[in-house]
Amino acid sequence: MKKTFKILGIGIAALLLFGIVGFVIWASIPLSPETFALESLESDQFFGVQDVNNRLVFTPQGTQTDTGLILYPGGRVDYRAYASHASQIARAGYTVVVVRMPLNFAFLDLNRASDVIQSFPNIETWAVGGHSLGGAMTAEFAF
Repeated sequence: MKKTFKILGIGIAALLLFGIVGFVIWASIPLSPETFALESLESDQFFGVQDVNNRLVFTPQGTQTDTGLILYPGGRVDYRAYASHASQIARAGYTVVVVRMPLNFAFLDLNRASDVIQSFPNIETWAVGGHSLGGAMTAEFAF
């Protein structure tokens, strides 16, 4: 009887470990961005873009802005996939920060926007938003 429980315990532990490792591998491979999004990762005369500290920062060229937008990506979506939208918003004169999430899930770092806000003291007004799971987590952050 004791041996049966030991074998059962080892089996359950192995299944649990296999499940965790499988989840981490699955979550680490996000959905790839489209070609047009990747093309928006190059600065031009209207906006500049930098990939620093696990975030894409889009800033309008030739103008100072005191308003910014923080975007959280959807679950398992590569944060670079939002470059096309972020570049358009930057062209309109706003700073946009698209944050990269741990294991590509926003619920693993709900307060990442706080780090962004502290990193940009020149931005007086911030809006937060996101896609799908990222949108839900920005709503939670804003609450």
